[in-house]
Amino acid sequence: MARNYMMGHLMTQLDGAFASMDYIKSMKIEHLENEHFVRTVESIQNVTSARLQELAQTYMDLDQWITVVVR
Repeated sequence: MARNYMMGHLMTQLDGAFASMDYIKSMKIEHLENEHFVRTVESIQNVTSARLQELAQTYMDLDQWITVVVR
């Protein structure tokens, strides 16, 4: 499900000429190589659920989260 979401989000960034140019502009501003897009797609397609869990444990420190309750 995460893989499909990420691929869909990536495709949304490239939907149409203006969106594609904006993506290319962002790559140039960030000094990313032309192969960045290909590596991104490969990473998304090849990621495993174990790797996603590992990343979540590394970067999602629940002690740093704030709970907001709205009534």
